[in-house]
Amino acid sequence: KDVLIEQYAPWCGHCKKLAPILDDLASKLAGVETLVIAKMDATKNDAPADYKAQGYPTLHFFKAGSTKGVSYDGGRELADFVKYLKENATHKEGIELPAEEKEEAKEETEEDGEKEEEKEEKEEKEEKEEEKEEL
Repeated sequence: KDVLIEQYAPWCGHCKKLAPILDDLASKLAGVETLVIAKMDATKNDAPADYKAQGYPTLHFFKAGSTKGVSYDGGRELADFVKYLKENATHKEGIELPAEEKEEAKEETEEDGEKEEEKEEKEEKEEKEEEKEEL
Protein backbone atom coordinates (compact mmCIF):
# COMPACT_ATOMS: atom_id res chain seq x y z
CA LYS A 1 0.00 0.00 0.00
CA ASP A 2 1.00 3.61 -0.52
CA VAL A 3 1.48 5.45 2.79
CA LEU A 4 1.34 9.15 3.66
CA ILE A 5 2.49 9.60 7.25
CA GLU A 6 2.59 12.69 9.41
CA GLN A 7 4.90 12.99 12.39
CA TYR A 8 3.42 15.51 14.79
CA ALA A 9 3.87 16.96 18.26
CA PRO A 10 0.72 17.42 20.38
CA TRP A 11 1.74 20.99 21.33
CA CYS A 12 2.48 22.11 17.75
CA GLY A 13 0.10 24.75 16.38
CA HIS A 14 0.79 23.86 12.74
CA CYS A 15 0.07 20.21 13.55
CA LYS A 16 -3.22 21.13 15.21
CA LYS A 17 -4.20 23.08 12.10
CA LEU A 18 -3.25 20.18 9.82
CA ALA A 19 -4.99 17.47 11.90
CA PRO A 20 -8.57 18.05 10.68
CA ILE A 21 -7.37 18.28 7.07
CA LEU A 22 -5.61 14.91 7.29
CA ASP A 23 -8.61 13.44 9.11
CA ASP A 24 -10.85 14.67 6.28
CA LEU A 25 -8.45 13.28 3.68
CA ALA A 26 -8.42 9.89 5.40
CA SER A 27 -12.22 9.74 5.64
CA LYS A 28 -12.77 10.86 2.03
CA LEU A 29 -10.26 8.30 0.73
CA ALA A 30 -11.18 5.53 3.19
CA GLY A 31 -12.50 3.40 0.32
CA VAL A 32 -9.10 3.37 -1.39
CA GLU A 33 -7.74 0.08 -0.07
CA THR A 34 -4.29 0.67 -1.56
CA LEU A 35 -3.68 3.83 0.48
CA VAL A 36 -2.94 4.52 4.15
CA ILE A 37 -3.06 7.98 5.72
CA ALA A 38 -1.28 7.77 9.08
CA LYS A 39 -0.26 10.02 11.96
CA MET A 40 2.41 9.38 14.56
CA ASP A 41 3.11 11.32 17.75
CA ALA A 42 6.82 11.89 17.22
CA THR A 43 7.28 12.90 20.86
CA LYS A 44 6.30 9.38 21.97
CA ASN A 45 7.51 7.23 19.06
CA ASP A 46 10.85 6.87 17.34
CA ALA A 47 11.16 7.03 13.57
CA PRO A 48 14.05 5.49 11.63
CA ALA A 49 17.02 7.86 11.49
CA ASP A 50 16.43 8.77 7.82
CA TYR A 51 12.88 9.87 8.63
CA LYS A 52 13.31 11.48 12.04
CA ALA A 53 11.33 14.71 12.31
CA GLN A 54 13.46 17.85 12.25
CA GLY A 55 10.40 20.04 12.76
CA TYR A 56 6.67 19.61 13.06
CA PRO A 57 4.69 18.54 11.23
CA THR A 58 6.91 16.31 9.12
CA LEU A 59 5.27 14.33 6.31
CA HIS A 60 6.67 11.46 4.25
CA PHE A 61 5.21 9.47 1.39
CA PHE A 62 6.11 5.83 0.78
CA LYS A 63 5.11 4.19 -2.49
CA ALA A 64 3.67 0.71 -2.29
CA GLY A 65 6.41 -1.89 -2.09
CA SER A 66 9.14 0.65 -1.39
CA THR A 67 11.12 1.09 1.80
CA LYS A 68 12.34 4.52 0.68
CA GLY A 69 10.08 7.43 1.56
CA VAL A 70 10.16 10.94 0.18
CA SER A 71 9.60 14.10 2.14
CA TYR A 72 6.26 15.74 1.37
CA ASP A 73 6.75 19.48 0.95
CA GLY A 74 3.54 20.33 -0.91
CA GLY A 75 0.53 22.40 0.04
CA ARG A 76 -1.41 21.70 3.21
CA GLU A 77 -4.98 21.91 1.93
CA LEU A 78 -7.17 18.90 1.16
CA ALA A 79 -6.99 19.47 -2.60
CA ASP A 80 -3.17 19.70 -2.44
CA PHE A 81 -2.90 16.29 -0.81
CA VAL A 82 -5.34 14.72 -3.27
CA LYS A 83 -3.45 16.18 -6.22
CA TYR A 84 -0.13 14.90 -4.84
CA LEU A 85 -1.52 11.42 -4.21
CA LYS A 86 -3.06 11.27 -7.70
CA GLU A 87 0.31 12.16 -9.20
CA ASN A 88 2.51 9.97 -6.99
CA ALA A 89 0.53 6.98 -5.73
CA THR A 90 1.30 3.58 -7.18
CA HIS A 91 -2.41 2.79 -7.39
CA LYS A 92 -4.34 5.89 -8.44
CA GLU A 93 -7.84 4.40 -8.65
CA GLY A 94 -10.33 6.18 -6.40
CA ILE A 95 -8.03 9.01 -5.37
CA GLU A 96 -10.22 12.03 -5.99
CA LEU A 97 -12.65 14.36 -4.27
CA PRO A 98 -16.39 14.31 -4.96
CA ALA A 99 -17.36 16.81 -7.70
CA GLU A 100 -18.82 19.41 -5.32
CA GLU A 101 -15.68 19.37 -3.18
CA LYS A 102 -13.48 19.78 -6.25
CA GLU A 103 -15.37 23.01 -7.00
CA GLU A 104 -15.00 24.21 -3.39
CA ALA A 105 -11.28 23.44 -3.45
CA LYS A 106 -10.91 25.30 -6.74
CA GLU A 107 -12.69 28.34 -5.27
CA GLU A 108 -10.48 28.25 -2.15
CA THR A 109 -7.36 28.08 -4.32
CA GLU A 110 -8.56 31.04 -6.40
CA GLU A 111 -9.35 33.03 -3.23
CA ASP A 112 -5.90 32.25 -1.83
CA GLY A 113 -4.35 33.45 -5.10
CA GLU A 114 -6.32 36.70 -4.96
CA LYS A 115 -5.28 37.28 -1.33
CA GLU A 116 -1.65 36.66 -2.25
CA GLU A 117 -1.88 39.19 -5.10
CA GLU A 118 -3.43 41.78 -2.75
CA LYS A 119 -0.67 41.16 -0.21
CA GLU A 120 2.04 41.58 -2.86
CA GLU A 121 0.45 44.81 -4.13
CA LYS A 122 0.27 46.17 -0.59
CA GLU A 123 3.93 45.28 0.05
CA GLU A 124 5.00 46.97 -3.20
CA LYS A 125 3.06 50.09 -2.27
CA GLU A 126 4.66 50.16 1.19
CA GLU A 127 8.13 49.74 -0.32
CA LYS A 128 7.52 52.67 -2.69
CA GLU A 129 6.33 54.84 0.20
CA GLU A 130 9.43 53.94 2.22
CA GLU A 131 11.64 54.84 -0.76
CA LYS A 132 9.90 58.24 -1.02
CA GLU A 133 10.43 58.88 2.69
CA GLU A 134 14.13 58.09 2.36
CA LEU A 135 14.50 60.72 -0.38
